[in-house]
Amino acid sequence: MTELESSKTYAKKITEAVDQGSLSAELQKSSDAIRGASTPEAADKMLQEVTSELHSRGAIAKVVGAWARENFSDLDLDGNGKISAAELDSILKNKLLSNATNPLERQLLRYMQINRDAIAKAKNDEWGSDTSITSADLTEHEKKSATATSTAVSAKRLVDTFGDRASFNRIDANRDGFLTDQELKDAQAGKRGSFNDEERQLLKFMQDNRTPIAKSVNDQRLFETRISLADISAFAGNNKLAELPASLASAKDYSERKANTAPKTGMHLPDLVLDFGKENFSALDHNGDGKINRAEVQKLSSSAFWKRGLSEDNMRAMSALDNKLEYIQRSHRDEYWYKDRKGVTTKDLEAYAKFEAQNRKDLPTTPGDHQLQLTIGGVTRDYTMHVPKGYDGSKPVPIVYAFHYFTGNSDEMAATTRLSEKADKEGFVVVYPNAKGWIGNKFRQWNLNNNANYRIDEVAFVDTMMNTIEAKLNIDKDRVYVAGYSNGGMLAQEIAAKFSDRVAAMACVGGCQNGKEKPPENAVSTLLVHGRKDRIVPDMGRLFTPLFPRFQPLEHSRDFWRTANGTDTAQREEPAFGVTRETYTNSRTGKQVIVYRHDEGHCYPGDPRETLDGKPFLAINATDLMWDFFAKNKRTPKPSDTPTPARR
Repeated sequence: MTELESSKTYAKKITEAVDQGSLSAELQKSSDAIRGASTPEAADKMLQEVTSELHSRGAIAKVVGAWARENFSDLDLDGNGKISAAELDSILKNKLLSNATNPLERQLLRYMQINRDAIAKAKNDEWGSDTSITSADLTEHEKKSATATSTAVSAKRLVDTFGDRASFNRIDANRDGFLTDQELKDAQAGKRGSFNDEERQLLKFMQDNRTPIAKSVNDQRLFETRISLADISAFAGNNKLAELPASLASAKDYSERKANTAPKTGMHLPDLVLDFGKENFSALDHNGDGKINRAEVQKLSSSAFWKRGLSEDNMRAMSALDNKLEYIQRSHRDEYWYKDRKGVTTKDLEAYAKFEAQNRKDLPTTPGDHQLQLTIGGVTRDYTMHVPKGYDGSKPVPIVYAFHYFTGNSDEMAATTRLSEKADKEGFVVVYPNAKGWIGNKFRQWNLNNNANYRIDEVAFVDTMMNTIEAKLNIDKDRVYVAGYSNGGMLAQEIAAKFSDRVAAMACVGGCQNGKEKPPENAVSTLLVHGRKDRIVPDMGRLFTPLFPRFQPLEHSRDFWRTANGTDTAQREEPAFGVTRETYTNSRTGKQVIVYRHDEGHCYPGDPRETLDGKPFLAINATDLMWDFFAKNKRTPKPSDTPTPARR
């Protein structure tokens, strides 16, 4: 079979696929065959021939209509129910979008681009300014095109059959050079000799279209209804098929575009986001307002159609843009954060990548305490990192992120928990993040559940801090833990739920959930320690408090994590005087929820210092319980250790 014969076969199959509901699959098969031609030049020739064959069959508009309606929601980038010229241009010209289409699909898009005005006005052509294509326009254009094609085919057959004087005279009884209605009827009735079936069909066509054919040549008669030989020729010329649009791109171009999507190995995610965002900004900015919003990002990342052209790096960058959108858009000109919520600009991307590079630059790796800062969303945050004695980076070590109580800070959290001493003994890194204060650095409080009325985004802060530290130090990604006391324990529960793909276990002392936390996607072993006499964060919950958000009873947190971990066994013990321990276990996975209750107030068990609510409680040591619990729990490894930021 020659390539020309193949082209006709592919065109025939594509046309049939419209009625069979398998058009997209057939376009892909034919495009694959075209790209598999012997040479790039042969592939380009086949592409032209398949398109030309569809055109000559009068099927191009039918194929365009069926394909565009099937993929309308994807082609309608801004989701306004219309496909605009700008959207067609973006799809055809931008590499990110063009990669998702095969050569034949780009031919259909090119047809829509060239015939945009005719298609857009097909349904409501009384609207002169209608330049965007709707689904109804596509359907109506297909109908009109089918009628026009049928007329063009009949006109050509007419001039081929009766376009010479001898054939014309077989109908023209009086030889006056004109065919009247009666002469056409007589010929059909067999009174003017014998005509075959095809000729009789053409005679009927001439009779049905007598007026438009008769007026093809100006015979200076307003109501001309007689057909001349010149009319037949002119009518065929006026109704011939339009010239086929030239090919948009070759199969070779398509292969080169696909080859350019190789992974950028070793590139940090913020740098990847910057490169991706700037290179593909016009493709992502569907409405052309100079900003990329979440709906625009999700339009591509959630579409099976567009994902065909997205590389692994594209998907990583798209996911980061989606999940980090709020604080990327606040990276530039942060003094306008309260009104800068419409989307990410190129300047935002540049500022975000700059801050991220600064955050990880010169991060210390030597043992000891390090006071550090990072900038996220234009806001400077600080934290203390304790690297244990003996750390040399030769082997991965666990890490614990410990969140302080309301009005506390990193130094006070270190003094209360003495986690740094435990870290030196057991060989893990401990990080003490600082909340922002209400007045300078005073009255620090964690912004739970990312309250939109506050500028501070704790999830973004923790995400950036984790990425920064875990990229520089040799951290065991299966042994990442979070802990918190009081207000910090509330945040620890939120972080564990949102980062369940990277947190192996969580410990909360004297903290409850406020009820807005979303269930985690993965199991996280949980330790809860609470005082029965706690009046600041009572274990029965509190619906109103002047300092903290409302919070739920301790049982709410217990049941939340039991459900998340799928526990199916329960055990109750009294390990010390005034202490009870409830242990809930998933017998299949080993994931646990352990709840300690003690007979004191709002204190950190094991800390001998006086508290604002009750006496110190020394029968148990929360830090020892915490580390013993952490040491028994590891994250279940996943195929990829690249963390995916939590969506807020």
